[in-house]
Amino acid sequence: GKLFYFESTMKESAGDWKAAMDSRLDCIEMGVKIPHGNGLIGGSVGIKIQNCGKQSSGKCLSHLTAIEAKNAIERLNGILRTQFNWDSTMQEEIWSGQSNIMNERTIPSFIKPYLIDNWIAYEYRWKAKTANKFASLQPLPNPNPDLFGYNKMFSKVNEDSFRIQTVSSAHRAFLLLELALQAFKMEKGRYPASLQELSPTYLKSLLDDPFALTGTLIYRIEGRRYLLYSVGPDGKDDNGKAIDNPKAFGRTVDLKARYKVNIESKGDIVTGVN
Repeated sequence: GKLFYFESTMKESAGDWKAAMDSRLDCIEMGVKIPHGNGLIGGSVGIKIQNCGKQSSGKCLSHLTAIEAKNAIERLNGILRTQFNWDSTMQEEIWSGQSNIMNERTIPSFIKPYLIDNWIAYEYRWKAKTANKFASLQPLPNPNPDLFGYNKMFSKVNEDSFRIQTVSSAHRAFLLLELALQAFKMEKGRYPASLQELSPTYLKSLLDDPFALTGTLIYRIEGRRYLLYSVGPDGKDDNGKAIDNPKAFGRTVDLKARYKVNIESKGDIVTGVN
């Protein structure tokens, strides 16, 4: 993933913006392919690689022509149609966890069936709970008690993984919308007054906010620029005020930590910031 990112930055330095975007899409495509047949770890690795492709894409994107932006939209939509969804990832995690418990030598054999039944029941509760949007996740499923603490441990893993997955969904939607906005601007000489102007010419349909129970990502014009954001994990529209954790750094400011989205974060996920 990093190699594609560095390749993209080198092409940006040379002013080859189309090739730079192609490298970023190559990176996203790799990240989309990796989770297939894997559980939560494979899913998280795939998302990190996708993030390399989306990282700081604004500079590259703003130099694309209308045709280049439209072609990038078509390719990105094709890539995302092969995305391994959360439901499939959870199913792989259930199968993998069952195998791990069976092969764990420190657990007495007579206890393993109990642990497997208990753990699978809990994981299916999670799978059912997360079949809907993030906003419907509260309250979180309480871990079933077990002798070795498997459910309590995996409750946190599931929670973090679902947050990461949903943030990644928002970022993918941001990128599609930003490409559509760029294509619109290059053809019309302005940004659209609302997202409705993008459909169906630039996007077949408007993109839902993965953190909201209902509604699309939020967009508005601000001078010569635009603001594009998701309501974030708290499900509340904070009028585009980005999630900000100013204490999340040590001796030097760590912007990634400062603007990181956590499950308890307050504020909105703003493109270009979070």
